[in-house]
Amino acid sequence: MSHTELDNLENAPFLSNYQNPDASLQISMDPDPVIPAALDVGFLDDECRDLTFQGLCYKVPGKKRDILHDVSGHVPAGQLCGVLGPSGAGKSSLFDVLLGQEDGSVYKGSLPRLSPESIAYVTQEITLVTSETCFECLKFYADLSLPTFTSERTKIELVEDTLAGMDLNHCAHLAVGGKSLQTGAQVDGVSRGERRRVFVGCSLVRKPQGLILDEPTTGLDATNSLQVVKVLSQYCKSRDIPTIVSLHQPRPEILMSMDLVLLLARGRVIFWGSVDGMLPYLTSQHVEVDANENPADFALDYIS
Repeated sequence: MSHTELDNLENAPFLSNYQNPDASLQISMDPDPVIPAALDVGFLDDECRDLTFQGLCYKVPGKKRDILHDVSGHVPAGQLCGVLGPSGAGKSSLFDVLLGQEDGSVYKGSLPRLSPESIAYVTQEITLVTSETCFECLKFYADLSLPTFTSERTKIELVEDTLAGMDLNHCAHLAVGGKSLQTGAQVDGVSRGERRRVFVGCSLVRKPQGLILDEPTTGLDATNSLQVVKVLSQYCKSRDIPTIVSLHQPRPEILMSMDLVLLLARGRVIFWGSVDGMLPYLTSQHVEVDANENPADFALDYIS
């Protein structure tokens, strides 16, 4: 797709059934998404517990083009949203803005900062003490992140609850292993997928109201990647928290584990809605769809 064609998508029909994402096969011809008025950009409401951002425009010094241009989305509590896009699409910038970590300026739309107590952010790079057990790793993070008045009993209960939520009870007292930060040597321990879930769990022991993960399947094989995503999906539903993950060329099984998809290109929203609605939307843009092709690959090829 040429840059001119991509720019024209700004005025294309926008899939925006926010009230009932499962019904998003009904394509709205209104280019302006309908966001609940009570919610603001990046604001987590105590009652509805949804994560909403609207009309984000983000620019950095020295760059003519917006890094993000009029980006909106709504992730209901208990749902998992996958953010897809080629390199430079704005996925990391969107996360930075939502977390208040951007270097430039948000010049359109108010953006209340999400406090560390409200939302957890999990990076790609895993940093764990390889000799510690899964339980010890989570307990260490509980000691660091929970208020000083939190009792030991409460901390242990939170750790045990997180281990169960991340499907780690079977390896709670095994060493996490992995690459040693001191020597660089590989230390035997749990599987890579289990290690990734331990690292995610370290951010969950403080019971955040929302969760953002940067490519949580990086470095994992197909089986472990799918297991991580399934556990995340189960966790966000059982804890009723909105969860956003960025994904790099996910397999069909992983894509279908998402409740919602946000497709970005050059800082603009190309699609927002349910997974089932993504290909019908692209078809509505007069694009030939191959039913045998991975929907994620097809979408990324289309906007690249």
